[in-house]
Amino acid sequence: TEIYTLSLHDALTISKKLGVKLHEDYINVNHDMETNIPGIYAAGDAVKSKIKQVVLSAAQGALAARSAYDYLK
Repeated sequence: TEIYTLSLHDALTISKKLGVKLHEDYINVNHDMETNIPGIYAAGDAVKSKIKQVVLSAAQGALAARSAYDYLK
């Protein structure tokens, strides 16, 4: 199990190499913050949202972490 915190540029570069679906230079995620590849999650500035605030990024990160936990169970 690995968790990474990346800059937006690094996240997009790695996502492209892994085959993660992007839209308008953002990582596509579902309501659980999961990408099109099972077990890969994204949150914060890397995903498209109307509001770019630390509190929203933190909430998305918490949701992504919980979703990853559930995936690994």
